Amino acid sequence: MHEAISSSHWSLLEREAQLLKLHQINTKIILLEDEFADWIAEESQELEQILLRVSVGITLLFMAVSMAAAVYFGQRFRRGVMALYRTALRITRGDLSAKVSLPPGTVHGGA
Repeated sequence: MHEAISSSHWSLLEREAQLLKLHQINTKIILLEDEFADWIAEESQELEQILLRVSVGITLLFMAVSMAAAVYFGQRFRRGVMALYRTALRITRGDLSAKVSLPPGTVHGGA
């Protein structure tokens, strides 16, 4: 009977050791998840900054082209291009419902 108690006790010790290993593995997984979440947050913030720089660069390029075209083609063309620029700026800011409304006196803006 003494051996039966020893083997059951040994079995309980083995089970506790397995539970301890599982707990350690679970703790490591949680730490890795936290580290991965922090890394994702950093990378997404960097990507957001890059996209913001790109959108500002595109907007400035469009503005420079529109100003050069305005000098070359004159005032009527300038008004139309500025209307397109304002629309592009609204879209860049997130207003996806922005529509181009050409002012009067431009090619397709009426009289």
